[in-house]
Amino acid sequence: MIPSAIATWVWNSNPESLGLPMSINLPSIKVRRTTLYRMLTGPDDASFCHRVSDALSKGWVLYGSPTLTFDPVQGRVICGQSITKEIEGEYRSDMKLSDA
Repeated sequence: MIPSAIATWVWNSNPESLGLPMSINLPSIKVRRTTLYRMLTGPDDASFCHRVSDALSKGWVLYGSPTLTFDPVQGRVICGQSITKEIEGEYRSDMKLSDA
């Protein structure tokens, strides 16, 4: 155990007086970042809102405004919302975007 007087002296000392550098220059590490893009679509109902909310809770971010269109065959409104997410690493075409 270090006596408190010595510990206080070391703690309050100038690092250079102890032969230590004032700062340490670490090499910069560049991490490749990729922006992923998804377009969520579906009927204008609670399930679509839950899909968007789930994606937001996993780090995805809304991109642009939502879109709406009418499907006359099925007689319903279809929603669309673009989302993006920044991840570390390179993009690969085999990525499963819903798991990112």
